[in-house]
Amino acid sequence: MLSECSKVGSQPPDFRLFCASPLTLKNKRQLTIKVATPPANMPPKPELTSDERKQVVSQLLLLIKDGNQPPKLQRGALTTVANNFNVKPRTIGQIWKRARQNFEDPSIGAFHASPLKKQFGRKQKYDREEARAAILLVPTHRKRSLCMLASAIGIPVGTLHRMKNEDDNVITPHSNAVRPHLHDHHQLARVLYSVANLDIVSEQYHDYFDSVHVDEKWCFLTEEHLKIYVVLGQALPERSVGHKSHILKVMFLAAVARPRYNETGECTFDGKIGIWPFVERVAARRASIRRPAGTIETKPVNVTSQKYREFMIEKVLPAIKLKWPDRDHGIVIQQDGASSHINQQDPAFIAAAIAGN
Repeated sequence: MLSECSKVGSQPPDFRLFCASPLTLKNKRQLTIKVATPPANMPPKPELTSDERKQVVSQLLLLIKDGNQPPKLQRGALTTVANNFNVKPRTIGQIWKRARQNFEDPSIGAFHASPLKKQFGRKQKYDREEARAAILLVPTHRKRSLCMLASAIGIPVGTLHRMKNEDDNVITPHSNAVRPHLHDHHQLARVLYSVANLDIVSEQYHDYFDSVHVDEKWCFLTEEHLKIYVVLGQALPERSVGHKSHILKVMFLAAVARPRYNETGECTFDGKIGIWPFVERVAARRASIRRPAGTIETKPVNVTSQKYREFMIEKVLPAIKLKWPDRDHGIVIQQDGASSHINQQDPAFIAAAIAGN
């Protein structure tokens, strides 16, 4: 039919052609062409959101005549509110009609701003409730990625991704961490530790301003890939190792305490006692393509009880005595249960701690 209409004259652009049915025509001369032009000043009809519909009802409730049952709007109320939202009064009237029906229905009792919500667009191929039921049956090890989950329930990855981003959130990402399995004696030990650090007189817990925590940490001397910012023309650093899978790894001993601040919020003690590597500098016994014999090299050493005691006496204790802000009470050094750690009754450590007080 449109092909018949296009043969008759020339039409201006953006005009709609309404042609009579070809079944009632005897020849092409009897074609009736009607050109419909839209109004020049007609604004586009906006799509009111749910919040805007609620605002419409709120404004209309303020324009109700007093003493009328059922309630009636004042003259010109629909036009006034329609101008505020740049829509036709007929649209405001439909919203007000639905609001009155919702208010008069005891089973509803409130205004539903969008009764046709999610009743537009193409029909969903996969039901969301069925997807939820299927995901619940998938074991945990097959839920680690969207691809694995999509393969397990037979849904495309793109559809599953949309289910993750929808408002009702069929699925949501979750990071799961392993927690310690506590037995009764573990819980009892925690309770006893809390009671031991509670001041019965002041009913406050210990502030730990007299504690120093000591622990070891593995660190690589360098990284396989290092990203830095340099100036144009600057000499680039050269890094080399025997093999990228054999980068030197060194154990460090670190000691930290709780930082302290004065009344104005200024940090008077940052709590950083020190950090020391378990290394030794020895001369190379043999020559190689990288250095001659006798070159001083830095080598990591094994952390034994004797080496740990040596670091505690020669490095940790002097650093605490040098940096500690006050010396009017004892200091507790807290360490974990590693096999190389010394006993709290170690005579050499006690003698070094008492000396020079």
